Amino acid sequence: MTTDNPYFIKGSHKDHNIILYEKGLATPAKMTTSNITATVLKGFGTGVGGFSNCATILYSMAAIFDKPGQEDQEATIYNRIKLLREIVGQEIDRIKGAAKPSLPSDWKKYEQILPDDEEEEKQRKYRHNAMVISKKPYFFRYLYPELNRRYKQFEASYNQVSRDMFGIKFKKLLAKQDKTPEEVALVRKYQKYNPLITSNCTMNILCRMVESVDFDIRFAKGESGAKRKAVSMLPTYEGYYGASFSQEKFNYVKSLYRRYCSRRQIKQLESIMDNVPANPHSEDFAEIRHNMFDAFLEDLRADLGASGIQGDEFLFYCSRLAPTYDSFNWGFAWDALGDSILDFIPQGKTLCPVRDPNGAEYLGGHYALEDISDKGELAIQSLLDSVFGDPEGTLTEEEIAQMAQEESLDIKDGKSDNNTERETRETEERSNAENK
Repeated sequence: MTTDNPYFIKGSHKDHNIILYEKGLATPAKMTTSNITATVLKGFGTGVGGFSNCATILYSMAAIFDKPGQEDQEATIYNRIKLLREIVGQEIDRIKGAAKPSLPSDWKKYEQILPDDEEEEKQRKYRHNAMVISKKPYFFRYLYPELNRRYKQFEASYNQVSRDMFGIKFKKLLAKQDKTPEEVALVRKYQKYNPLITSNCTMNILCRMVESVDFDIRFAKGESGAKRKAVSMLPTYEGYYGASFSQEKFNYVKSLYRRYCSRRQIKQLESIMDNVPANPHSEDFAEIRHNMFDAFLEDLRADLGASGIQGDEFLFYCSRLAPTYDSFNWGFAWDALGDSILDFIPQGKTLCPVRDPNGAEYLGGHYALEDISDKGELAIQSLLDSVFGDPEGTLTEEEIAQMAQEESLDIKDGKSDNNTERETRETEERSNAENK
C-alpha cells in the first residue's frame, strides 16, 4: 500500500529495521472437512489479543524509563516489544499447527528481596521488578468496565485518606510542591498500588486529551452561557399530531420517563455492589443487572402499548417533553420503542455505484452513483451483479422468482395500510423539515 498522507509519512518509522524471525513449520495435512474444522477450532481462544496487550503495556512502561541512568531498562523494554512481534506471529501460526509460544516467565514474575541480599543484588532485583508486567495502561480503563470500577474505587479511597490526614483532595496533594514526609509516603504508596500505569505514554496523553474534550462537549454552553438542551435527529411528527395535542397523554409519557430515569431497583443493586471492596461475583452481578434491566424495559413497553399511544405519537410527545428538561435522555425513546423505532425513522437516500462510461474512473472501470432508495431487492441485486458480477450464481432461479413475486405483491398491495400511512407521515416530516 502507498500513501501521500502527511500524517502517515510523518509518523512512519523510516529508520527502523523490519523484524524478521524464523517461522515455525506447520505439519502438512490433507484438505479434508475434519482437518479444516480442527484448524478453525484452533482459532478460537487464541492468545493473540493477550500478547498484543502485553506489547501495549510495555509501550506505556517505556515512558517511565526516560530519565538519565535508565537507558538500559528502556532498551530492555523495547527489546521485549520486538520479541513480542515474534511471539504474536508464532501464536498466529499455531492455528496452522506450529508450536505454541509463551512469554518468558521472568517478564511477569517478581523477585523477592531478602534481608541478607547484598546491596548490588538488591539494586538488580529493584530494576528487574520495575519492569515486571503487572498493570495495564491508564487508557485501558475505558476498554474494561471492571478495571474502570476498580480504579474509581482506588481513587476514592486515597482521596478519602488525603482528606482525613491532610484536609485536601488527593489531586491537590499530588500537585503540591513542598510535601511533608507523610505526604510523600502516601504518594509513593499510591503510585505503588495504583492498578493502572499513569505514565506519559502517547495513548495515555491522548486519553487525557479526549477526557477533557468530552467534558467540554457534555457540558457545552450556548451563546447566552446557559447549558445547551439535548437534541435528537428522531422525527417529531409535529405536523401530524401538533393540532391534536393531549395534556393527558403528555403527562403519561412524562410519568414513563420519570420511571425510566429512576430505575430504583437497579440503582439499589448497583449501590450495594459498589460498597463491596472485592466482589468475586462481578460477572454474576452484571448478568443479574442485565436481566433486571431487560425485565424493566419489557414492563415499560407493555405499559406503553396498553396506553394506546402509537410509536410515532410517542415520539411526538417525547419531542414536546425534551425541552422541559435541561438534559433529556433520548435513550428513553430508543429503549421504550426497541427495534420498532427503526420503522418510524424516515429512510434516507441510498446510493450504489453502477457502471457508467461517463462516470468517475476507479481501478480500470468507470462508475457513477445511482439512487436505489425506492428500488426492490431484485433490482438492487441486479445492480450489484452488474457491478461485481455473479460468477458463482449466488441466486438460484427459485430465489429470483420468489423475490420477483414479493416485489410485485409489494407494488400491487402498496406494502400495507400501516406502512402507507407511516410513509405519508414521513413524507410530511421531510416536507416540514425542508420548509424550515
